[in-house]
Amino acid sequence: GTDAVMLSAETSIGKYPLEAVRMMARAARAAEDALLETHRDRTFAAADRTFADALGAAAAVAAESIGARCILVFTASGYSAALIAQYRPRMPIHAFSGCAAVVAHLAVVWGVEARLLQPMPSGIEDLVHRCERALLESKQLAPGDPIAIVAGVPLEEQGNTNFLKLHRVGEGLGRGAAPAR
Repeated sequence: GTDAVMLSAETSIGKYPLEAVRMMARAARAAEDALLETHRDRTFAAADRTFADALGAAAAVAAESIGARCILVFTASGYSAALIAQYRPRMPIHAFSGCAAVVAHLAVVWGVEARLLQPMPSGIEDLVHRCERALLESKQLAPGDPIAIVAGVPLEEQGNTNFLKLHRVGEGLGRGAAPAR
């Protein structure tokens, strides 16, 4: 359930450093696989949940239920992406931020691929268009792919994760997403 694993000096400078790394990777994969198995049937208690907590859980569950190719997150602080990552969704989390320090911080968060997005999007439609274009150009998405989009509206305010949209790549935001194929 951790985001990153680091070798200690005792482990990494021994007589067999490559074998030590392989063994640690194997142990981490086994632990992660066991954890993911426990997340298969998710239930979420409402006690002491913020809107952001509820939205993070909902995004992971909704994205899985429609077979989303990814969860696209616009985040000012990195909090929204990390919040979703704790639910270990089966698809990648593509986080976009206008802050280089946030992008760097998200580099070690489980399942998150972070990118810098500048200048600040003018609104949700601009955000979705620019993020879709970046992911299409990198061949990580194709037209028609189902995705989940998470952000805080208004975009320029930090700490207000309140927006979740299930969407098909290439469709306008006004149209509802068709059922997953």
